[in-house]
Formats: sequence, C-alpha cells, structure tokens
Amino acid sequence: MKQLYTNLHKKFQYSIEFRLTFWYAVVFILSWIVLFTAGFTLLDKSIKEKDRRIIREIMANYALVADSTGTDLLVKNLKKETMTHMAEGHFLMVSSPDHGIYHLTIPYGWPDL
Repeated sequence: MKQLYTNLHKKFQYSIEFRLTFWYAVVFILSWIVLFTAGFTLLDKSIKEKDRRIIREIMANYALVADSTGTDLLVKNLKKETMTHMAEGHFLMVSSPDHGIYHLTIPYGWPDL
C-alpha cells in the first residue's frame, strides 16, 4: 500500500497537469487578493472623501448663517434640528472664541460630556 501511495505521489508531483493547476490556483488567489484589496481601498477612500465634502459644505452653510444673521439665530435654528442631528448620529458644538458653549448636540448612545 505504501508503495502504491509513493508511486502515485511521484506521478502527480511531477506531472504537467498538477504543476499547471497548482500555479493557476496560486495566480488566481493572489490576483483575487490584490483586486479585492485595491477595490476595497478605493471604495473606502471615496466614501470618506464624500463624507468630508458633505461635512465641509454643512459647516460652510452654518458659518454663512452665523456671519449674516448672527450666532443667536444660528443656535435657535440648530436647537430646532437637535432631534434630527441626534437621530442621525451627528455631534455638533457651537462655541464662542472664549470657549463658552452656545449649543451642544450629542448623538444617542454617546457618553455625556
């Protein structure tokens, strides 16, 4: 039995079919890993950049409202939107130059600050 196993092992070890199959599997697995990693990295970067762009636009709008109508009206509008911000998971803080806090929205599930 051992002799038969040894003969079969040698036959498959050096056959062209085995070597081609083995190298095809290696190339396929490595290609899949590289493509998956590249795709995931590009998707992750794209999503993060889109989120940053949206946040910058929202903050620019808030700054425009604060500059044109004053901080008091901005805080009043933000207080109206507090429940929406909390439900969507947005952390929002409006502070004064002397580090006083005008408005603070903490998302659900966050510890109190």
